Amino acid sequence: MKITKERIITFMILFIISCLLYHTFLGGFFSIDTMKIINLGYDGYGFQYSFYDARIIMGIICMIANFLHINIKIFYIIMLIMSLIISTITVMKIVEIVKEKKKEKNQLSNIFIIIIAYLFIFNFMTIDNMQWIENFVIALSIWFFILSAENFIIRNNIKKGILYCIIAVFCYQGTINMFIITIILFTILEYKTIQPKMIKQLIVVIAITLSIVLFQFIIKKVLESCINSMQPKRLNLQLYSNIIENFKNLPMLLWNSIYLFPSGWYLGCIAITCMVTCIYAIRTRNIKPVLIIILLFLLSIVSSFLLLCFYPKGIFPSNRKDFWIDWSKF
Repeated sequence: MKITKERIITFMILFIISCLLYHTFLGGFFSIDTMKIINLGYDGYGFQYSFYDARIIMGIICMIANFLHINIKIFYIIMLIMSLIISTITVMKIVEIVKEKKKEKNQLSNIFIIIIAYLFIFNFMTIDNMQWIENFVIALSIWFFILSAENFIIRNNIKKGILYCIIAVFCYQGTINMFIITIILFTILEYKTIQPKMIKQLIVVIAITLSIVLFQFIIKKVLESCINSMQPKRLNLQLYSNIIENFKNLPMLLWNSIYLFPSGWYLGCIAITCMVTCIYAIRTRNIKPVLIIILLFLLSIVSSFLLLCFYPKGIFPSNRKDFWIDWSKF
């Protein structure tokens, strides 16, 4: 991305908004993973959770924090600030790509693109991600997945696409849902109609991605056999019952923004953006912005919902409060 005065101002505005939204977290939010680090130490957590799950980057960060003897609360705040910075940069990247493809010169349309991109990256699962000690690594994973999708679809640079995808997977494999919907978004931007080239490109991307995921899975199994972890089995593969139960809880999950923000905050942002964009679409007789917003919103909901189905039923959202510890009482 070219550094310009306009982009610096946009970045600062978005970053300040993010800091205001997450100001309660900046006080040192205390999650279950923070408790694990306190009990196990940075090195123990790094080996038994990060390296054990083949999340290499987080494991290295834990080793550095252990060497520097960083206070746990300071460590979380540093991770959160870096997460907000990299997430804001990711928003700017999405804006750059969409503007490049749409070639919009209308200032109002550009503002809409920024809002859409912000809600796309700071979706309701990102709200949940910010409470965890790994939030920076999660945000970094999404950043590299976006870069990978850009190189696969927009730049047609397979080598860079593979490199960024590998880094993203070894940062945090759970964000691959964002990779999938970004691939869909960039494909829509790149191709106006279904073409043989598009189908061939998607087949290649799917094959490469599956190969990388398989490689990461093999590495994970090797590390599991080498590391004696106390980590319990977290995934519940009773998918049918999970889908039914989590589907029932999904409206409440969205409405309550995972209980981390005022009720209706996330859906309110979506509703206001859609209404304003609809007014814009009617005035300009251009329905594309509305369709893009709806598509991005639905894709983020569906992809996150599918991810939730691998968790034990009922964990979202009703039992989540039991996992949180008030820092002030610690």
